[in-house]
Parts: sequence; C-alpha cells; structure tokens
Amino acid sequence: MVTQQHNSDPSSPNLRRPNVLLVTFDQWRADHLGFLGCPLPITPNVDALAADGVTFAKHHTATAPCGPSRTSMLTGRYLMGHRAVNNGTPLSAELPTLPRLMQAAGYDPVLFGYTDTTLDPRLLAPNDPRRSSWEQPMPGFRAGAATGDDVGVNVNTAADTWLEWLAEHGHRFSDVWSAYGVADQSDPSSALAGRPGPYPAELSPAAHLTDSTIEYVRGRREPWCAHVTYLQPHPPFVLPEEWFGFIDAADVASPNRSTDRAAEAAIHPLLATFLLIPQLTEPSEWGNAGWRATYASMIAEVDHQFGRLLDALDADGQADDTLVILTSDHGEQLGDHWLRHKLGWFPESYHVPLVMRWPAGLRTSAGGNESTSGKVVDTFTEHVDVLPTILDALALADGSPAATGSMSSELDGQLDGHSLLGHLTGEPTAPSRSAAHWEWDFRDPVNRLPEAALGLQLDQCSLVARRSDEWLTVTFSGAPTMPPLAFDLASDPTCHLDRSNDPDAAPALLEAARDTLAWRLRNTRGPLVNHLATTAQPASPTE
Repeated sequence: MVTQQHNSDPSSPNLRRPNVLLVTFDQWRADHLGFLGCPLPITPNVDALAADGVTFAKHHTATAPCGPSRTSMLTGRYLMGHRAVNNGTPLSAELPTLPRLMQAAGYDPVLFGYTDTTLDPRLLAPNDPRRSSWEQPMPGFRAGAATGDDVGVNVNTAADTWLEWLAEHGHRFSDVWSAYGVADQSDPSSALAGRPGPYPAELSPAAHLTDSTIEYVRGRREPWCAHVTYLQPHPPFVLPEEWFGFIDAADVASPNRSTDRAAEAAIHPLLATFLLIPQLTEPSEWGNAGWRATYASMIAEVDHQFGRLLDALDADGQADDTLVILTSDHGEQLGDHWLRHKLGWFPESYHVPLVMRWPAGLRTSAGGNESTSGKVVDTFTEHVDVLPTILDALALADGSPAATGSMSSELDGQLDGHSLLGHLTGEPTAPSRSAAHWEWDFRDPVNRLPEAALGLQLDQCSLVARRSDEWLTVTFSGAPTMPPLAFDLASDPTCHLDRSNDPDAAPALLEAARDTLAWRLRNTRGPLVNHLATTAQPASPTE
C-alpha cells in the first residue's frame, strides 16, 4: 500500500502533499460542456476550471450504471475485475479502494454524497439491514453529508442529511419523495417531473453538499481528501424554481435517432427489447425538448454550486495545493436512439467529462517548465485512470522518483488504469490508448426480464464496446443469439448503420476484435498474479 512519507526530493522542496477534491456528477454526458463545444451557457465554472487545468476530451467511463461505474473509478479496475456488475451487486472487501489507500497514506477521506456501494455480505451478520442496501458509503470513507441516489430506491437506508438540513431551515418533508415534490411513487415516470421543486435554491441538494464541503475544508491546513458526489443532473428532473427554465426548450438540439422506434429497433435485438420497456424510453407525456432543456438547466445549477466550492478554496488560500478532479459516473441518452437513462453500447452513456487542476504540483514538478493550463488531451482515457493519478500525485509530493506513471510494488498487478499525472506536469508517460473500452452487464437475477425476452442465461447478458477514432464495435457474451455490431464513426457518428456484415469493413473489424481480445487478456488479473514463491523470498514480485 501507499505509506505516509516525508518529501525529501530537493527538486521539489516546496511541494506539500496535495489536498484531493474528487468531484463526481451523476449522469452528465460530455457534450454538455461549453469548452467542448456545447452552445448552451450552462458551464461557466467548469469552463474556468478547464482553462486553468487539463481537459481529457476523449474520456470514457468503464461501465454503467452508477454503482459499477463508481466502483471502477474508486478501485482502478474494469468491470471484469471488480465484478460489482450492477447497483446492488456487492463489492468484494478484498479489493484495494481509493478510501482505503488514502487512509493508508495518512489521509482521512470524507464522503459528501454517495458511492452506491453494496457491502460484502460475507462480512455482515445475517440480519444486518445493510445487506439489502446499495446506498452504503464505500468502506474507508467517513461520512460528511449524504443525499440518496434514486428517489424511492433504498432511500430508507440512505443517510440522507439533506432532509435534516431542510428541516433545520423550516422546510419539513416526510421523505425524499415529498422533498422533490414527486407525488406518485408507483409511477417511475413521475421522477421525470420537469418542474420546480418545493425548496429554494439555497436549500437544494447540490447547495447542501456544497455548503457541507465548504464547512469541512475551510481553515484546514493539513492535507485533506474529500469526495463530493452531486446527484444532478440525474433524475428526478426537479430543480429550484430560480433555475427551472434557465434553458428554454426552443434552444436545445433534437435527439439523434431513427425516424421511428421500429426503425431503431431493427438495429439489434437488445435495442428492440429496450424500446418495449416504458421506463427506458423517452417521456412522451412531457415532451423531449422540455426534458432536454430541464437536463441542461440542472447542469447550470450544479455548475453554479461547483463554482461556489472553487471560490471557497480560492478565498481560503487552498486552491494552489488542491488537486481537483471533476468527472461524471456516466452519461444520459436524452432521447438519443429513443431512449433515456444510461445503458447499452451508446457513446452518449459512456463519454463523460474529466478535468484536472493542481497548480502547485504543476509549478514545482520536474516538467513544470511547460505550461499545461488550458491543455486538451486528445487521447483516450478511462475511469480506471483516476485512482492511479491520485496515488501518483501523493508519490510526487513525497519525492518518489517513480511518481510519473508507476505504482507502488504492492499494487502491481491490481490496477487496470494508468496515471495521467504527467499530463498535468508536462511529462506525459502513461501509455497512449488507441481506443476506449467499456462494458455493460444487463443481467437481472431477480426478475429475469432480459433473459426471458432474449432467451439468454445470466452470464450471456453482457457486452464489451470498443471505440476508436474510426469505429465503434460491440461484442456480446450472448452470441450467436446476440450478434455483434460495428459502426463507422466517420460516416455514421450517431451509430445507426450496423456494418458488422459488410465485407469492406472486415479488415477494420478484425483489427478491433484482436485489440479487444488483447485488452481483455491484459486486464484479467488477480492480486497475486505478479508474485512468485521462491526459496529466497516466499512471495516476491516477478518484476
């Protein structure tokens, strides 16, 4: 594990250990960022962070939905490695995690929000109520403030300090449903309300997390670690009246989709199944433009709250010494392919923001002669890179000569990602990916809905997607029932024309298949794979 050390490197005498501020928004797709070309005026504060830091323009999450994606980010492992495949699938207690590693490094990691973690039931008593919850904090985090993830799902087990905070300010609600103004708990579409919430802007869930985080970091002089996880722009699509209608429905783009649902369904059997499920299709009773406008307005509100957090760091003199990492767990379909939520193989669900800033580390590092402020990295990066980057920032401050791309020997073979710290310091050393990969597991162990609809077994309900600059290819574990997919992104950027059976595409598809297989082989690992028992040292690293 990473251990606490003193900085003895004379080349960086003024570099203290960084504060770590990891900010994760929920369901924010990358095309809703001003600095990446979004025409809507919704991200001035994130844009300012990008101007001062480094943007990773081709960043992709490793999986969806919320719990599996956050697990990949906080363990540095692909879905195939951590196997917490869905919200409610337990996280093995054996895996190294960000909060545990930060504890070992001498930090006190604090969580403001949620990680959507289901605890390892092997460590819990049979009657422990946490066995049935997927809204537990990942072990190692100390609770700062919490808001529940999905309205009506496990809210009774979420430590929802937002309700307590509302009551302290004279706004009492019986539960999270009523706090959001969602009346019909039996109707999933009611969470797509598209209306103002019954609370003022200064008491919104995002304001609560921001105020709580500011209170925690203000005045701290020892290095700290805070993981802030804003719920917005995740459903319910409810926001304060002051922000409701910030973006007009007339100003949003139309969704990318086939002319009708039948044409969309013809692309693939899994997509046809999606379109039969009301909870996965766009809310026709609301209207797509109003929905997309409300989504954009929600981003504007949380961008404002994020800006307050950055301003507080500036005012307290902590901005220079704080490594800020901003990202999202996954995207949102927003009516593209006639769908909503996060699912399937669609880039709209997996291409997400990633921006980093660490002024002190940039100035005092060996590569600090090159300014990286405003830099845009145009190679593929993934959520599994976040944890190695944070650990390497600690190593750099501790004077480690291996702080630009390699991990401590005790983690060798356990992390799938690569440190991106060199992009901040001007010395990029991480391997450059030719493509991003993501996985999605759609098994339903309880109701067996996709299994019944498609004639599949549980272990046949998964896919892996590979996205290069030229192609998006998709392979299913349920083949041949589930045929592969291939989309030429140059001629078909919205992924509507499957070319998997096109002879002219065969060379590109063979290359993609070989690369995906090699990626899978490289990242099928275990905690002891790079160790070897010898007579000299019973369990020594092989490298």
